[in-house]
Amino acid sequence: MEMESTISITYVQSKKVINQLMQVTENKYYTLTLLEWGISTHDQTFSILEVLDISYRSFSNQGGILYLHTTKGLFPFHIKESPEPFIEKCQEWLEQKNRG
Repeated sequence: MEMESTISITYVQSKKVINQLMQVTENKYYTLTLLEWGISTHDQTFSILEVLDISYRSFSNQGGILYLHTTKGLFPFHIKESPEPFIEKCQEWLEQKNRG
């Protein structure tokens, strides 16, 4: 399977921490990248054979959750930008995979 270029989308992982008797939210930004052989995150990789589907649920003014459906389970990614280009490319990629 040939893919012209990779495509990425930024996702956020939020963590609540106690800092000097105050609770604060720490946000870390990472990249979800679609590659020819699979999908990569900052700490995981999913081969083309493991990815089943991708979906998105939006929130009002706060982005939404991009769901990666895999043979390892469902993985949510909080995103703040439009996922349409990433989802379209993933769906093309999945269609090519399913054609063999």
